[in-house]
Amino acid sequence: MGEDVAHGRAGISSNSALPGADAAMKHVAGAVAGRLARRPLLIALMGAVALVCSGCGGGGQQHLGARPVDHRAVVRVQTTPATSTTTTTAPAVKTGASAVAPAPQPAPAPPVTTTTTNPFPPPCVWSNFVARVSTDQSTYSPEQPVQIMLGFANTGPACTVNTTGYACPLVTIDNAAGALVWSSAAPTSVGCPSTFTGPTVLAASWSQGFSFAWGQSSCTPGQAAACPGPQAPAGQYQVIGQSGGGSSQIPAGTPAPVTLTAASS
Repeated sequence: MGEDVAHGRAGISSNSALPGADAAMKHVAGAVAGRLARRPLLIALMGAVALVCSGCGGGGQQHLGARPVDHRAVVRVQTTPATSTTTTTAPAVKTGASAVAPAPQPAPAPPVTTTTTNPFPPPCVWSNFVARVSTDQSTYSPEQPVQIMLGFANTGPACTVNTTGYACPLVTIDNAAGALVWSSAAPTSVGCPSTFTGPTVLAASWSQGFSFAWGQSSCTPGQAAACPGPQAPAGQYQVIGQSGGGSSQIPAGTPAPVTLTAASS
């Protein structure tokens, strides 16, 4: 700038003698003076721009020819992304048109189990049977018949009688001394029809009953000439019921006591 002023002054002084040069010099001097007057203003303006731009780039210097920056407030809005649930349904599996479901197979037949069992229950055990004897009264007058009932019963499980019969139902009467006075089998025993023909099944509730009558006379087997014997004397007697003889025996039951009274005088 100093050189330009010096040259201008030199030019003015050196050309003052030329015709019309004075006016030209004045024009040049005015232009130079105006230029000099605007230069400080331009420098100040450039300094202000540099000061403003120093904050835009973190304090670094900006090139004077750089494009001015529009310093506007920028508001950064932080948004939270919306939460969404997506359900994906798998498409149905398509089978070919030629696919045919197999026909249901019938269940295999269960194996045939053959069980061979004895159609009859086990053989009878005679100790499971009982004999029960009773009379219609406990005291009798002379020659009054004594009515006797004998019954057999199975008190155990069902069973099978494999032999024929269980012998004959038998009633005997003993006096107080234990001597035989009367027997249902006297005077001679010809036996009795077989009650069972084996094999015969007897149920658990099986029972059978018989009835007899004693006229108070004495009579024992094998004494046909003496039967009917004399009247049994007054006293105590025991009536006993049992199955007599044979291969199958029912135990004798508890005796039933009876009393024969004497004839009134």
